[in-house]
Amino acid sequence: MKELISIIEGTFEVQIVDKESKKAFKQLLSDKAIKQEDLNYLSHKAFQLIKEKVKESINQFYLDWLEDILNIISEFRVSESKNEISCFSPQNQCADTIIDFLKRAENSIQICVFTISDNSITKQIVNCHERGVKIKLITDNDKQYDRGSDISYLAGKGIEIRVDMTRHHMHHKFAIVDNNELLTGSYNWTRSANIYNQENLIITDSSELIRRFKNEFENLWKQMEVYN
Repeated sequence: MKELISIIEGTFEVQIVDKESKKAFKQLLSDKAIKQEDLNYLSHKAFQLIKEKVKESINQFYLDWLEDILNIISEFRVSESKNEISCFSPQNQCADTIIDFLKRAENSIQICVFTISDNSITKQIVNCHERGVKIKLITDNDKQYDRGSDISYLAGKGIEIRVDMTRHHMHHKFAIVDNNELLTGSYNWTRSANIYNQENLIITDSSELIRRFKNEFENLWKQMEVYN
């Protein structure tokens, strides 16, 4: 927060919100785990600076400055998810939900799952890849050799895969479509999860959750080893 407040105070002091200041301010808002109360405080800080100045005098700059600062902050309002889906197994609903989720992809899919052995889901991943969707897949190295695992098959189709080669497990189960929808939950992408296990799955368009999961995916992608 100190860096964000410093930019606000700096632009107020020099009486200009230049392109570099706007860029730096937006970048900080994107990089930090901003909560709604943080945004409210930044807005309050801008108003306080104006309020103190009004005691002396007022001119067009201060009105323009306030508009610029609040416009930047408003772009990063922490929004609640407008669309959410939840489902539970054992039943076909979870597998079907994952397939429908993947079908909606137009540009990219980031998949980070412990294991994949449900052929219906695997088929949809391949379909997305073949129609030009950029797919990156992270999985656990121990599970790739399980009976029925589809990891080798997906790699053979040309899909980028990286695996966790540590003695511990990469146990996540989430996916991001087009950077605007997140799917996560306990549900493993397997036939046993679909038929036997008690599992849960949710889909959300919460921008804050998507940002956090995307950061986690990108950090893991750098750490994992290329599958071969």
